[in-house]
Amino acid sequence: MGRSIGFQPMVSEASSLGPSPGGPRLTWVKVCGLTRPTDVETAVASGVDAVGFVLAPESPRRVTPDLLPRLAAAVPDPVWRVAVLARLDPHTPLDGADTLQAFWPFPLPDDPSAPARRALAVLRDGSDLGTLLGLAPTEGVSAVVLDAHHPALGGGTGRLVDLGLAAELRARLSLPLVVAGGLTPENVADVIRRVRPWGVDVSSGVESAPGEKDPDRVRAFVQAAKGA
Repeated sequence: MGRSIGFQPMVSEASSLGPSPGGPRLTWVKVCGLTRPTDVETAVASGVDAVGFVLAPESPRRVTPDLLPRLAAAVPDPVWRVAVLARLDPHTPLDGADTLQAFWPFPLPDDPSAPARRALAVLRDGSDLGTLLGLAPTEGVSAVVLDAHHPALGGGTGRLVDLGLAAELRARLSLPLVVAGGLTPENVADVIRRVRPWGVDVSSGVESAPGEKDPDRVRAFVQAAKGA
């Protein structure tokens, strides 16, 4: 049994990846819902900044807690290894992950003995700007992830977020914004130009089947996002 949930938010690292006074920076890119070693290798070789492993039981992209460290072992630093959950469960072992991602709000542990992990807080775009700003964290996490709202599914829906809302939220947040939901190699550059997020997060948009990534689409997505 691995160590259960706990983290010490590593916020300064994420903030340091923001826009540089000397010129534009490359957009942070995460490929999520990885279930196979070959897909992990493809994502890393394509130049991603983070890979995501879904632990939510209801997801077709779910990996088990004992598979997570085996997949994560092939991921070199400084690529983030993100464990994605619907809700934080203190009994879930997370060996292999250096970052947690879950729906906000969730408790921020204050345990000096906890593993040093980053945290990403997920919000949904089904609310107005004022509501989202009221819900959004202002500290303690590395970034806010804005995903497309779906009444039944937790993620990987293929629905594009409300880009106008995303742009307004990005301008008002005190933390970096990651856009997720409905992104593809074909639309990610336009989304980045319109929203100017700190990062983008893709899953179903680079798949041939749920949990099975298409190598050509992964490479095309990363290239388009980094070139935007």
